Amino acid sequence: MRNKYNILDESIVIGYTGRLVCDKGIVELVEAFITLREKHSDLLLLLVGMLEEKDALPMETVDEIEKNPSIIYTGYVSNDIIENYYALMDIFVLPSYREGFPTSILEASSMELPILTTRATGCRDAIVAGETGEFVEHDSNDIVKHLELFIKDRDLKQSYGANGRKFVVDNFRQERVWEEIEKLYQ
Repeated sequence: MRNKYNILDESIVIGYTGRLVCDKGIVELVEAFITLREKHSDLLLLLVGMLEEKDALPMETVDEIEKNPSIIYTGYVSNDIIENYYALMDIFVLPSYREGFPTSILEASSMELPILTTRATGCRDAIVAGETGEFVEHDSNDIVKHLELFIKDRDLKQSYGANGRKFVVDNFRQERVWEEIEKLYQ
């Protein structure tokens, strides 16, 4: 897959999975990426998901996604192969404005990726700030600032990723979830 998308070994891949709509903070993520790319020529942005008409992105953002050679836009990807896309990423970002419970954060954490997300409902329960990820504001400059932490410090990136994997394994195993649901029924 690295060959398919022309991802070099030295590339740093910032990733996102989900619907590409305003409500997910895609405008701010693309703006942050453009700013960072000026300083880091080895950066790529991997956007896995579909552009949608409801809550559609502004045309200038869509144009940037479709025309920028440093942005990899996959379109829809089946859930049975999504882990292959997480495996291409170095950092996962979900700058959502509102969220139920973001499965994508758990998936990315299970793949040992450090997470940047907002304090939106659901997102705030999917990371441990300062251990598995960091909270960002709905602001491209804040996203840039936090991405720089992981770009500059690979040990920090690896530590957050390992902590994220442990967090998911310890708290979101199917058996554990089933036990909690059973408690609700009792």
